[in-house]
Amino acid sequence: MMNIAKTLYCLHDSYNVIHRDIKASNILIDKHMNIYICDLGMSKLIDLNTAYVTEINNQKLEYFQTNLANTTNTDLVCSINYIAPEYLDKRITHRKLDVYAYGILLWEILSEKVPWENMADFQIV
Repeated sequence: MMNIAKTLYCLHDSYNVIHRDIKASNILIDKHMNIYICDLGMSKLIDLNTAYVTEINNQKLEYFQTNLANTTNTDLVCSINYIAPEYLDKRITHRKLDVYAYGILLWEILSEKVPWENMADFQIV
């Protein structure tokens, strides 16, 4: 599980990419236990020149503008079971989207259950 976190950190820190669709089916493990994060179709490259900082509950949070011109208010950019509540609320693109999805992934691995398996999408939202 730590290898998944390290790989995600590398994606964020070294390549400035937010994956936006972290889930079990997008994590590959080879016979040497190397981790590969696949399906980068929804990922966004962070433009570090457009970062801005806001403060929520005395905590500074850095957000990045990304090109979401083709994303409407009804478009979701990740699997509903793994989506962060703040994305649903404000459609803010941030590394924390992937961190939240990673937390749900850990829950899924440890519990051996699909998150919210008996709920419809509208109930999860």
